[in-house]
Amino acid sequence: MRLSTTLISPFLFLLLITNVFGATSVSFQNTTTINPPPPLRASASASPNPAKVNQPASFSCAATGGIQPYSYSWTFGDGTSGTVQNPTHTYTTLGPMIATCTVTDQIGTSANDSTTVIVGP
Repeated sequence: MRLSTTLISPFLFLLLITNVFGATSVSFQNTTTINPPPPLRASASASPNPAKVNQPASFSCAATGGIQPYSYSWTFGDGTSGTVQNPTHTYTTLGPMIATCTVTDQIGTSANDSTTVIVGP
């Protein structure tokens, strides 16, 4: 038995099996096209911005591309973190804080985006 493959185009192959007598036969043909997913992207935002100390701010993280489902993680720039897509967070100190959302898709690809939150009195 002899096995041979022919590359017809990217992602399209012809598999041909020949027996010991030189006979070949194609009894099954299947074409599969594999398109990679678009790149995973994250987009983070905060509201209100500027935020007020000791009052909650709402955060949003939108994901596109990659392969769903997504998981989310946040760092808020003050040593705290969260694991929901759209959390609320209360800052207890003044100043600019960089909040970062990291999105991970089903196959482990990650993307992140940050937003600077100005925390005032």
